[in-house]
Amino acid sequence: MNKYIKKIYIIYYFFRTKVLRFASRKDLKRWQKKKFLWFKNNILINSPYYSEYLNKPFEQWPIINKKIHMTNFNSINTQSIDRDKALSIAIQSENDRNFIPKYNDFSIGLSSGTSGSRGLFVASEQEQAEWAGTILAKMLPGGIYRQRIAFFLRANNNLYETVGSYLIKFCFYDLLNPIKNHLINLQDYQPTILVAPAQVLKELAKYQGAGLNISPKKIISVAEVLTDEDREYIEGVFKLHIEQIYQCTEGFLAHTCKHGKLHLNEDIVIIEKEWLDKESGRFIPIITDFRRETQPVIRYRLDDILIKDKKPCDCGSPCTVLSSIEGRCDDALKMEDKKNNSVLIYPDFVRNAIISSCSEIDEYEVKQISKQMINIFISPFNEKVCENIKNALNKLFEKFNVKVPLFEFKPYVSTSSLNKKRRVQGVK
Repeated sequence: MNKYIKKIYIIYYFFRTKVLRFASRKDLKRWQKKKFLWFKNNILINSPYYSEYLNKPFEQWPIINKKIHMTNFNSINTQSIDRDKALSIAIQSENDRNFIPKYNDFSIGLSSGTSGSRGLFVASEQEQAEWAGTILAKMLPGGIYRQRIAFFLRANNNLYETVGSYLIKFCFYDLLNPIKNHLINLQDYQPTILVAPAQVLKELAKYQGAGLNISPKKIISVAEVLTDEDREYIEGVFKLHIEQIYQCTEGFLAHTCKHGKLHLNEDIVIIEKEWLDKESGRFIPIITDFRRETQPVIRYRLDDILIKDKKPCDCGSPCTVLSSIEGRCDDALKMEDKKNNSVLIYPDFVRNAIISSCSEIDEYEVKQISKQMINIFISPFNEKVCENIKNALNKLFEKFNVKVPLFEFKPYVSTSSLNKKRRVQGVK
C-alpha cells in the first residue's frame, strides 16, 4: 500500500468513526451482529482454527486466553504467518530498539508480558490505517491536523508511526532511557498531546516547573492502572483532566469521552462480561474484535478486572461506561476466612485503605507472598507510616472476616519505567 492510499484510508476511518452514532443499546447490538456476520463470512473462513465453528451459534465458539491463542497462532491467523518467525523479528526489534522491520508487509509487536507470557501483535497496513483513523477520531482534542504527540512507551511500533506519518507530528520517547534524559527534547518539542503510563506522567509532573515547562492540551494515561491518588497529583500539576486509553495487545478497548467518562469501544469490539460481582459491577472482559483480519481475536478472555458504572453518561453513547479499570485478576489479594474458605479482596479496597491511612505517603506497593504474608514497600519509610498502614489493613481484613496476615514493611525503591506499575499484586 503506497503512502497516498494509506493516507486516504486513515482519513476515511477518521470520519467514519466521527459520524458513527447509535440511538440505543439495541441499535448498537444490531450493528455488532451485522459486523460479526460479515467478518465470519469473509475473514474467518481463512482461519483454519475457526473454520469448524462457522456454522455454530456464537455462544458455542470457544473462549480462549493468551496461552491458547499463542499456542494456536499459526492456525488462528489468516495469512499463514509463522509465530516463531514473527516472534524472532519482534524480539530482535526490541533488542536493537529498531522498530521498522516487518514480517513481509505486516507490522509486528510484543506485549509487555505482565501476565507471565509475551503476546504477539500482527497487523496489515490497512488495519494500521483503520486503527490510526479510529484512535485519532476518538482522542484528538481539536482538528485532525496541527497536533504534536509525545508518546512515552516501552517499545515503538509501525502501528504507532502510522498515526504520526501523515496527519500529525509524532515523537516516540523510549522508556529504556531515564525520563530526565528526555526533558530537553520534550521541552523543545512542546507537545499538544502527552501520552504515557501513569507512573511516567507522575514523574514528568515532578519535573514540571523544575527543568520542564510544557503546556499540553490533552494528557492521556495508557498501559497501566491509573489510580485516584496518581490522577489527583498529575491533574493538580498540569491543571488538566487526565483521559485514558485502555488498549492491550488484543485491541483498542476503551477511551475517555468528552464528558470525562471511560467508555468501552463497543462500536469496534464485542465485549462479553464474565461477572465477578454484579452488585459492585466487577467483571472480566471477553473480547471479539471484528476489525482484526490478520490475527482474529474471537472470544478472548482477558485477565483484567473492570468495574461498570451504574450511571449512564451525559454524552449519550450507549456503549458501556466504566467507573474504573481495577487491575489484573491476580492483583486481588487471595485470603482465607475463619472457616478456611477462599476470599478475594479486590485491589481498589487495598489501595483506598493505604492512601487513607496517612497523608505522608508518596509511593507504595503491596506484594502478597502467601495467604499468611504480605510485603509492603513504602515511601517515606518510617514507623508512623508503617503502623498506620498496618492498622488500616487490619481493619479492612476484619471487615471481610478473613485471617489477618503478617506484614513485612520495606523501603520503596522506584523500578524501571519499562515495567508496568502494579500497586497491588496478589499471590498466584
